[in-house]
Amino acid sequence: MKFETSFPPEIINNHSGVQVSIYMGTHKTAPDNKGDRIQFKNLMNDAIGQIEDKLIKKSVETQLTALYADEGFWIHNLHGLAVLVDEKDMSVYRINRNLKNQVTVGEHFNLKPLLRHFQSDDEYFILGLSKENFVVFKGNRYDFEKVEFDDSLDMTKDEVLGTQVEGRTLNVGNYGGLDGTNFHGHNARSEEEKIDTQRYFLYIDRFILKYLDNPGKRPIVILGLTEHQGEFRKISANPYIIKAGIEISLESIKNDEKDLLKKIWTVIEPVLLEKTDDLLKRFHVNKEDETASSDVSEIASALIDGRVDTLVLEDGKSFPNQYRSLNDYKKEEDVLNIFLELANKTKAKVVVLPQEKMPDDSGAFAIYRY
Repeated sequence: MKFETSFPPEIINNHSGVQVSIYMGTHKTAPDNKGDRIQFKNLMNDAIGQIEDKLIKKSVETQLTALYADEGFWIHNLHGLAVLVDEKDMSVYRINRNLKNQVTVGEHFNLKPLLRHFQSDDEYFILGLSKENFVVFKGNRYDFEKVEFDDSLDMTKDEVLGTQVEGRTLNVGNYGGLDGTNFHGHNARSEEEKIDTQRYFLYIDRFILKYLDNPGKRPIVILGLTEHQGEFRKISANPYIIKAGIEISLESIKNDEKDLLKKIWTVIEPVLLEKTDDLLKRFHVNKEDETASSDVSEIASALIDGRVDTLVLEDGKSFPNQYRSLNDYKKEEDVLNIFLELANKTKAKVVVLPQEKMPDDSGAFAIYRY
């Protein structure tokens, strides 16, 4: 079993006879989370019952049963759980997004619910900032969760600069022209602390650029006191940090997470809407010179040829395969799930949008490379 944090998972490259996808809603806290195991057992039994090959059925059942029996696993759920399993491996995702209960058993994994989590345009990062430490969260419109970094990396101000304050040379090197000046005298302490803060903020900025995994170029919202945000913005070279921020102290973040989520969404929604509008404008412009299309048959051919740069799928849309260019897939296969698999093979960018943002009712549109 492998716990996944990125998309797509390696398991989709297995050449297995049966691929099982289980999605379910879960609960973060007791007593609601006590029913999650029971719900999973019902979905697990549904999946096992659909497998005809006895050897594959036994392997899948063994793996799923082990997950069901792991009581410790069921204590730390988020809002959703995704389990992909075949006769060889099992990949598990904890999802910070509401998921509908569903089971799919077939020749291909059902990846669309996962895609909604990893490729949707409503995700962002929060950089919680203070003079002493920082924290990073990844969020969407429903919730946010802490991003964990390697334990060996320095995070706090004391770890980065050392704990000695007066009369020392900082041990972090020369950052942005801030040398290791030693300060002396009655009023030198405040000036030294100012230099310390500048050095620490510069370290944070470089840390985020180097270690935060952000291939989707998600916007970053700064959370912190007004004066700290101002100092950090003067130093930062990160192009994904947006102008608007959340002006509260990092220490107060635990007081009311629901209220904080509302404040974050007020800041981030206009940015995300602008990003979606830019994507739609790009589609309409490219459509005029025939380098974009919402014709599903044309998109299928372009995906097979590797010509698709950006593929956009409608959230929740599904319809069976009826296209000649996709005759390698069964008729009952979901076309948009096939598109997702082909896009992954050709490294096309994939975005999921709600129905009201789509240009028409085709369920998909694509912008081509050429």
